[in-house]
Amino acid sequence: MIRDYNIRQFDLIMTLSQAVDLVSPAVANHHIRVAYIAHSIGNELGLPTEQKNSLALAGALHDIVALSLRSRLDALEFELKNPHGHAELGYRFLAQYPKFF
Repeated sequence: MIRDYNIRQFDLIMTLSQAVDLVSPAVANHHIRVAYIAHSIGNELGLPTEQKNSLALAGALHDIVALSLRSRLDALEFELKNPHGHAELGYRFLAQYPKFF
């Protein structure tokens, strides 16, 4: 029997983010911290709630394609040479799922 489930987008994204953060203690809670910082910056800029929430979700997903410790550490190192490279990879991955856009 197939059932339809309603899962809030926020809950899904935060769960994915937390799962990716389990890759290593070296990167534990990285996505949550980035989400919090992004939301806080939006708050300081006086952005509307919807935009601040979008920033938080983007922060929670920003390294979504880095699913191994090596790729996570490479992404951190790579940012010095190409600061938008891993963000572009994440965008390409998430663009396949229209509900994220």
